[in-house]
Amino acid sequence: MKYKKILIITSLIILLILLAWSPWITKDYSKTLILTRFNQSWYGVNDGCGSFNQITNRIEPDLITLQKIPFGYKVHIEYDCGMTIYNPYINSKSKQDNIYISPLGKVYGLEK
Repeated sequence: MKYKKILIITSLIILLILLAWSPWITKDYSKTLILTRFNQSWYGVNDGCGSFNQITNRIEPDLITLQKIPFGYKVHIEYDCGMTIYNPYINSKSKQDNIYISPLGKVYGLEK
């Protein structure tokens, strides 16, 4: 019985460490995932957000910053939106989103 408890606890600890490390969520995968979700959000919207990239043929944010954290990736994106009123106090028309990518590949925080 003790052996079974030790085996279960050890398995849970290994699973938790693996999820915290999440080696299957790489920087390239995270960037591709963000670009795909961003493009899906703004595709077909007249005067929407982002810039059209003629090489990849999709709408992309202007700046992407990725940071590996336990249990996934933290992503910061900046993008310009059409029809945004210029505010001289902010001195920018750009929007910013902080996004989290979970170990399961789910994207949280990407606003439209």
